[in-house]
Formats: sequence, C-alpha cells, structure tokens
Amino acid sequence: MRPWTERLPERVAFELAEFERLAPAFAIDETELTNHRRLVMRGTVEHHGAQVEASVVYPDSFPYMRPEVYAPGLALQRHFNPFDGNLCLLDRSSREWNTSDTGAWLIDARLPELLELLEQGGQALREAEAPQGEPLTSFLTTFTGAALLVPQEALEVPAEVIAGTLALGLGMALPIAGALRAAILRVEAAKEPGRERWRSAAVPEQLTGRFQIARLTVPWVRLHELPATRDPAAFIEKAREISPKSVTPRWLPAQGGQIAVLALLVAEEVRQGETEPTWVLAVRVRPPAGVRQPGAAYMLRGERLTLADLHARIPTLAGIENRSVSLAGLGTLGAPIAMELARAQLGDLRLLDTDVVEVGNIVRWPFGLHAVGYPKSSFLAEQIQLQYPFTRASAFSQRVGDAMRARAEQRESDMLGAFLAGSDLLIEATGEIGVGQLLADLAADEGVPMLSVWGTEGGWGGAVAEIRPGSAGCWFCLQMAIDQGAIPSPPAERSALVQPRGCGAPTFTGASYDMLEIVAQAVRSARRMLLEPPRPSTVHVCAMHSQDGRELDAPIWHTFALERQPGCPYCDAR
Repeated sequence: MRPWTERLPERVAFELAEFERLAPAFAIDETELTNHRRLVMRGTVEHHGAQVEASVVYPDSFPYMRPEVYAPGLALQRHFNPFDGNLCLLDRSSREWNTSDTGAWLIDARLPELLELLEQGGQALREAEAPQGEPLTSFLTTFTGAALLVPQEALEVPAEVIAGTLALGLGMALPIAGALRAAILRVEAAKEPGRERWRSAAVPEQLTGRFQIARLTVPWVRLHELPATRDPAAFIEKAREISPKSVTPRWLPAQGGQIAVLALLVAEEVRQGETEPTWVLAVRVRPPAGVRQPGAAYMLRGERLTLADLHARIPTLAGIENRSVSLAGLGTLGAPIAMELARAQLGDLRLLDTDVVEVGNIVRWPFGLHAVGYPKSSFLAEQIQLQYPFTRASAFSQRVGDAMRARAEQRESDMLGAFLAGSDLLIEATGEIGVGQLLADLAADEGVPMLSVWGTEGGWGGAVAEIRPGSAGCWFCLQMAIDQGAIPSPPAERSALVQPRGCGAPTFTGASYDMLEIVAQAVRSARRMLLEPPRPSTVHVCAMHSQDGRELDAPIWHTFALERQPGCPYCDAR
C-alpha cells in the first residue's frame, strides 16, 4: 500500500494549509518527505516565555490514526513520555481523534489546553484528564519473551528499606541471557549492624512451585525517581548514588553468555492519583567466552501477579478463588470448561477422565499435537498449574466402572470419594449416561450441586442443567422430563456418528466452535452456582439448527424449570 502522502495529496495540502493558518511557526521537513515519504512538521512552541522545539509526526495510518507531537524540551510532569518526549494530548485510545482533525489543531488547541491545565493542577486537572494512572515504567522497552512476575508480598517493602537482595525463581535450570523470565520469591533488606534484617512475607506455594527449578540472588536498590532515558546505564548510575556496593556486577551463568542483574524499586502512579511501588530490572549481558561481540543491556519491567490485580478484570468472579470444582469428562466440552475455570482463577479443580489424547482429538480440544499420547486429566492439570498457578489442579485418571481394578491399590469408590470430597460443584460432561447417573447419585448423597452439560450430534445443539440439592427436580427427573417431552431435547443430526480410521470407537461429528457455545453457558452457570445464592434447578437448552436440520443464523437458548417428576424413584427414595 502506498503511503498516505501519495494516496491523499489533497489531504497533505489541507494539513499544510491548516498549519499556515493555525501554527505558522511550523514548517514541513522536506528531507523526511523526500527520503522517507513521511510528513513531519517542525517548529517551536512557547512555554514560560521560552521557545521550545517541537515536531508533529504523522503515522502511515493517518488520517485514521492521529499524529504524535514531540517536545522533549517541555519536560512536563504529567501527560509526557520522559524517554521519547512525546505528549499525551488526547486519550490513549482513538476515541477522541476524528479523521477531520489535523496536526495543526493539536498544536493550536490541545497543547495550550494541556499546558494551562498543568499550571492549574489539582482538581481541575484531575477532572479534565482521562481517569487513568500514568505508570512511566510502561514506556520501557525490553527483549521479546522476557518477563518478571511480581507477587503481592514483593510489593510490601517498608519505606525506610532502601537496598538489599532479591531472590528470583526460575522455571529452568539456567536463565536465558537475552530474555530473562523469573518471579520474585523473596525480598530482603541489606544487613545493618545491630539491627534485625527485614524480610518479605513468604510467597504462596503456588508461585514458588512454578519457579522452583533454580534461584538467582541479586542486589536491589530503591530509586526516588526515574532517569529521563531508557539506557540501563542511567538506571545503574542512579542506583550507585544510593548504594555503591549494590551496583557492582555479579556475573551469573546463563544460556547464551552471562548476566548481571540489578533490581530497582520505584514509585509510580498505578491509578489516577494512586502511587505504588513497581519493580524493574536492569539486566547486563556478556557474550560467551571467545565470542567477539559487544555486551548488551536491557530494562525489564515487573508484571504484577496477584489475585487482586487479576480480579480487577473479572470482578464478577471475586470469591471463586475459595471454591472447589470436580469436573468429570475432559473432551470437547469438559476440557475448555476446565481452562475457563482456571482463567477465572478458581481455587481448586479436580479433573476426572481416563482417555488419552489422540491425534483426532485436536480438532475439538484446547491443545494440539504436543498433547497427543498423554492422559487428558494429567495433561490438563499440568498445563493449568503451569499457566494459572493460583488454581490447584489435580488429575484423576482411573476409569469409572473398571471391574479389573476392583482390587487395585486405590479402589474406585475411594477415588470417587476423593474426587467429590469437599467439592462446591460437580460438573458432569462425560457424555456417558451411566457415568452421569452414578455421579449424580453420589453428588446428591454428599449434598454437592451438579451441573450436567452435553452437546448433540452434528453440533446442532446442547444443554446445561443446573441441579441443586433440595430443589424440586433431580438428575433422574431431568431424564424423565426429556423422555416425556416436558423439556425439549436439543436438535441433533441423525446418524451423525463416525469412526475415523484408527479410532477405537465411533464419535460424534461437529465443530469445536459450536460446542464452545455450550461451554460458555456452562461456565456462566458454574459461576452462579458457586458465587450466588441458591436458585431452583433449571435447564438451558440451545439450538443451533432447527429440528429439520436448517442452520440458524445465531444460537437460540431457552430456559426451563426442572420440576420433580411423578414416579421418580430417586426423589421418592429420599
């Protein structure tokens, strides 16, 4: 695609005319236009009686996206990137920029307005600006793949503690020199004569277990302000002024050379008007012995790994970290349900399935070829512990109904007892009527609410049944209601079973994206059953096709009350 300066010559002329009218102190940079086909306007703006150089740089996506205004000489305290010198004249999103706006308008109207508000400060500034914080470390750049995870315990450092050591946990034996990935496991103050050394609280076991393969002990220093550059040397020099001993390089072995790490604790605005500490690392890299290439250095900003910060994005799920779910059946429905519960930061998840991942499963399973050959339960549990450490995931791989294991080390009854013990919710997605009936009976005896989830052949529909202890209907009532037509069956394609070559048994046809519609409703129902007051038992039935096979434009859901059915042997027995 040609640059906009060539596609829209009339817009270029309009921009130049607007500068001549509104900001005559600016002129076009002919070199940029000729050599790079980029429009850049350069000039001066007045601030506190002085003329400050400024430039307006247009992106290739103009006029859909706004130009950037740079004025490093202004050195503003807010709405200013101290590393690059560009100004925040509009909301960071594109909502305040219209394609009819111009670069000259930014200089003539928005810049004076910002400078005036900064002069006023206080409530006037707060009300006029977007309600968000300006964390300056977010402007730091780093190597792709590098990450520093910061638990809450590492942020609770007393203000009087200004230097010490940091314990970094690694998920591998040696760090990667150019892309360090670590979690802070412990913060300690420097040892002082006659004074007990301060140490941070212990990091939760879920995190230490995830990063327990190796540890690095590195020095840290508290900075009172950030340097006006991204150069790691400037950060190190500021730390030297506070604690000279801490900045002496301690070279550690790494994949691809050696590294010397200096941790820095800085205060910055995390929300509008709220300042909190943030960790950053200055990482120096030295090539392997005998390799003739210069060393390098980069900055690495910490990422908060706390339940509070995660739940800020999902407030309706607050409290789920204290709940336990037993999930039986880890196929097309159960496996993505498990992943959604882990993303929600569920506290405890028990996973029951005896199957092994086969090649054919990857068209409807959350993971691809690297899962083939592993038991579904243990593979999912391992992935959840790896990616979502606040969720305790445990695997149950024993087949339900295996008579040959009646004398095994763990009896089937003991396994099922451990699977359900203390659970707040049973989710049954096995697709096996016998297993469903067994689990429903056990859950009823234990007083555990049950969520029964299934899809239909061809991916034509599905259902989610919320069955609560003490409510009108039970699992067997559900089967009777469906058989008698009181609750309609979801549409299903007739004869939609297939036995792919090499598969040990027939399976249903249907695409993963159709079943994800059922998964989403199942997780919504799970949230209600875990976190909201009890409701009557209900059944949600989804149709993605009509009963005669016509595909609907969008899925249609209907909800039915699950009533006690006359003659239900289970309800009568209880």
